Amino acid sequence: MKTPRTRLGAVLTLLGLFLSCEGHNNPGGFLRQETEELQRRTVPPGSEALVRSGPTQEGWTKIERWEFETSWDWSKYQAWVTSDLQPDFGVQHVGESHLRFVRHLTGDAEKVDIGATSNGVRLHIKVTLTTYPD
Repeated sequence: MKTPRTRLGAVLTLLGLFLSCEGHNNPGGFLRQETEELQRRTVPPGSEALVRSGPTQEGWTKIERWEFETSWDWSKYQAWVTSDLQPDFGVQHVGESHLRFVRHLTGDAEKVDIGATSNGVRLHIKVTLTTYPD
């Protein structure tokens, strides 16, 4: 026969498991925290935020986007963001005005795509965070 203390321990264990799983499945939880961290790591000081959208969900894939402008040139931004994201993220693709970083977490993968355009004075950056099962 189970004692009340054993039952309480089982209930608390199940509640903890439920809450930890809920954080990863809830776009307002884990993804929001992840997005805020990655915004800090991809938006340089002195930048002007323009747009933030998401999260959107397509099947098991969650997508978040943000855009900003900076007075930095592409080479300075590219060196800064690469330094800031590594070693957590590996560089998967580097193009003339595009970067892609990928990391694998327990059960999930994250892809950060960064694209840039310039009007000659300011650099316009678009960042897309895609999270999907691994």
